Amino acid sequence: MDNAPQMVDLPPRTNCSNNEFIRDYDRVATAARPEWLRRFGFRACGNKDAEYCIMRRHHMTPEAFWSCLTRGGDEDNPNAVLFNVVKWGDFLALFPEIEQLCYEKYLSLEHNESGKLVFDVEAHTFDKTCYSFPLFRAIADNITDVTEIWFAKGHYTYSFGKEVEVIDPKVLFMVRHGNRGFNFFNLSQDPAFF
Repeated sequence: MDNAPQMVDLPPRTNCSNNEFIRDYDRVATAARPEWLRRFGFRACGNKDAEYCIMRRHHMTPEAFWSCLTRGGDEDNPNAVLFNVVKWGDFLALFPEIEQLCYEKYLSLEHNESGKLVFDVEAHTFDKTCYSFPLFRAIADNITDVTEIWFAKGHYTYSFGKEVEVIDPKVLFMVRHGNRGFNFFNLSQDPAFF
């Protein structure tokens, strides 16, 4: 882990436990949250503090990030991780509607058979990795020096009470801050915030 990229701290913005949208969301039973988010997610969109808190829920430590990545992307190095790297500006340009989308559409990601990363904008599906547009807006608004976004195959471990489920494969990502380091993101611990 000594050669792992350095993490850059997220800028402080707000106390998420005091955010009205997050508090209301947390009061909803877990099973009812996806529908609640479809109906009331508009309250978070454009609410910079709520979007920041959504970003915090996706943020993870470098150690947790690296433990979720799929290894074996290179025949010569079975521990290698293959990344699809996209310049941040090019990534944002793929989605001109990013400012208007809330929870009615998600960015879906999957690797095709040849390993190429495929992006799509669609309703939420469990067949692909889906991230909300409020998450990417929060990254753009709060991490001002992002230069690249790196995507990799990984798995996600979801704990629901005493049940633990490993969902594989998924797409994780990290954003690069020039030469300063990275922030690491995964599916949130709450599946409705995918």
